[in-house]
Amino acid sequence: TYRMGSGQRNAFIYKLGGEEVMFFIPDDHPNKFFISVDSQGYLQSLVIPDVADDGTINSPIFTPSRGRHDIALLNLHHTLEGVSHTHIVVVTKTDMDLYITKWTNHIIMVLPESAERQGFGVYRYWIKKFAEQNYRFEQSRKQERPMWPFVAIMEDNCATWTMTKCAADNQAIRSEKGVSLYKVLCHMEKTPEVTKYAALYVSHWRMNMKHPHCFDRGYTNSLQLVNVDLTKGIDFNRDRYMNDGLEFYKLVNYSGLTTCRFNIFQVQLRYLKAGGESFILPEKVLPLSVYNPSDDSIGVHKLITMPDKAETFTLPVPSHYLLECFLYQGSAEVLFKTVDPALPILQIDCYFSLGCSVSTISTMSQNIPKLEPEQKFGGLLLYFSARLNPQQLKNLNFVKGAKLCVIARDREQLREEILRLDLEENWRFRFRDEFKTSSKDKPIYFLTGTHV
Repeated sequence: TYRMGSGQRNAFIYKLGGEEVMFFIPDDHPNKFFISVDSQGYLQSLVIPDVADDGTINSPIFTPSRGRHDIALLNLHHTLEGVSHTHIVVVTKTDMDLYITKWTNHIIMVLPESAERQGFGVYRYWIKKFAEQNYRFEQSRKQERPMWPFVAIMEDNCATWTMTKCAADNQAIRSEKGVSLYKVLCHMEKTPEVTKYAALYVSHWRMNMKHPHCFDRGYTNSLQLVNVDLTKGIDFNRDRYMNDGLEFYKLVNYSGLTTCRFNIFQVQLRYLKAGGESFILPEKVLPLSVYNPSDDSIGVHKLITMPDKAETFTLPVPSHYLLECFLYQGSAEVLFKTVDPALPILQIDCYFSLGCSVSTISTMSQNIPKLEPEQKFGGLLLYFSARLNPQQLKNLNFVKGAKLCVIARDREQLREEILRLDLEENWRFRFRDEFKTSSKDKPIYFLTGTHV
């Protein structure tokens, strides 16, 4: 084992896939949760129960947390009614010492060093990668007995839980009572044939909230039970800063898997002033959503620049964050300004929020034939669409003047995509239509065009 951090606690090394390494810093009872192999302290697996086990809580709970060691809601003892459970706080190496010192009775999972340079989605990405590898190992260790496939991923600001009554006809009745997280998880885990579901969710609490049904296929990010067996090969996007969970949910549904949201359970979130997704960003840049042209805030046009411009304005902000902010703030103002608002923008193999005034339809490449043949589109957004082929695009109905935005990691890849998809046949491009993010680190490039 290794001694890590100012808290001086033993750490297990865990090798994930190829060269990536993460650490687990257990509490005072490591043998209760982990199996280690040799004197060097390499972690072999996190113990998970069989499907047949009638444990109180089967799903290990992973809580990503960033920059909130002193305010995050990480003590689940009371809301889990004191029952035995596995709770793992997931942090980066930068935050490790602070969390080890503050949360001495918690298991800490330290992400690989590469996570320091990626979006907030990297937490859920590595949680799922670990859970998948751990599930496979536990299955082989227990001689192919059916293992419990779910892991719970919960935000660090979940404050209270409520339950709404459900009538026999699946109609929700507006009558709330406070419940514990223990009751919520037990109810979800005891769903009939639960292992056939790819993901389970709960609802957010809102004033005067109305749900027509007690259960639906909706999504929320605060608490999700992910079936790592059924969703094998579907990953969270580790570059994303916003909506990584929503994009994962869409990919799961596009793959034909079944999800369920329990509208009978609601979670109330506490606003935490520091940390979370905003922790890595300069204070002056945030929040871009309250940008006001009358002051000196950073406006949407400064988020991007032309690649060959001699003097460029740069921001000490990750390139992918700038891209997401620009797509949210600038889609209506810049990218799809001339598009008829009644015509949706088609997103293929991705999902980005394009702002409140832009309607979108997102789909996977293989599901393009399922789109309505008569559906007309006012634009197209492509994001690293390696699975897409030219013939699939030719079968889509874009109106004359529709706008195109192709996003790539560099200029070379951008031009390769234009050629591979034969976009110049139906789209017109100009030299001044190429842009890049205004980031100091490696920028992301994108090209815009018009349908002819």
